[in-house]
Amino acid sequence: MLNILREIKEHTAFKIAFGLLIVVFAGFFGMSRSMNSGSAPQRGGDVATVNGASISYYQFASAVENQMNSIKSIFGGNVPKNFEDNIVNSVLEQLVQREVASQFVKSIGLTASKTELKESLLGMEQFLDANGKFDLEYYNNEYLKQYKQITGRSFEEDMKDDLAMQKFFDTLETPYTPSADDIKILETLNAKNYSYDVIQIPKMISTPAEDGKSQDIPTDRAKIDQLVQNYQNGQDVTALLPDLKADKKTREGISLSQVNTLFDSTPASEHVEAILNLSESASISKLLEDDKNFYIFKRLFTTKPAPQKVDDLKTELTQRWSQTFQTAILSNLTQNADIKKNLPTEKTETP
Repeated sequence: MLNILREIKEHTAFKIAFGLLIVVFAGFFGMSRSMNSGSAPQRGGDVATVNGASISYYQFASAVENQMNSIKSIFGGNVPKNFEDNIVNSVLEQLVQREVASQFVKSIGLTASKTELKESLLGMEQFLDANGKFDLEYYNNEYLKQYKQITGRSFEEDMKDDLAMQKFFDTLETPYTPSADDIKILETLNAKNYSYDVIQIPKMISTPAEDGKSQDIPTDRAKIDQLVQNYQNGQDVTALLPDLKADKKTREGISLSQVNTLFDSTPASEHVEAILNLSESASISKLLEDDKNFYIFKRLFTTKPAPQKVDDLKTELTQRWSQTFQTAILSNLTQNADIKKNLPTEKTETP
């Protein structure tokens, strides 16, 4: 029997890893008809290479713009500085993962057909005219040329790569029927929702080097320890956050089966255990960490959500199993790739 409690401690936040690879290119897919050739950033070069294959600055800048626009819609146009830094790093990681997956899929000979490409294109709203019909003239004479000019790549080849990767991950979905015990465990874990204050501190801080490129240096541990001590003593730590590039936010509606989502990457099982054990009398955690960040958590209050239907619990369990399996495969492929990053230190230009 699958032990759900053990599973949530050992795996990352059940992120839909492959889904992130696809949506990162929505900035390209959604380029508006008003875009013109003069809007592309006047900068070349690569932000990373994967086994020698380059990820261009243009790809990176367009993907960052798309993610920024999504966040702006949430914050009403104003994106906190810490969010900007996180988005830039997250987008680069997603582009790297996409290239790793694309190379693997090509190596095993998996492709998407012209028919599959056509069906996918016909479903994209940005290529429809006012009457809801596919605008072939716009697509051929404007969009494809603009995409090539900005990215240096073929839009249709990129689309076929993404469709082939989706096909590959679809084949990996293992049939899984949750048992009655699995459902009961999840029902118990979801019986209450919790709200947390989360302080996130990067382990490494990027700073400009003499050659104009960025270099990563370890975050000052003495300053981290001072922040933790002050926070545990009930003091306001807002003034200490900027020097550490730290971010403080409140996360609401988190069930015990979702505590992994409080971390950005895979946390150690004992660190998840520490969050699970927080209580009203001991509501602040010690300093915890995952691969990239330090964290300190404070449990604020609890609420009782509406009861879940059995079918909803089954669906949740099935999705988690599939997503965890896909994430593990993608992580393994990334670890075995030759990856070199060259993230620009100045403010990212976007088309």
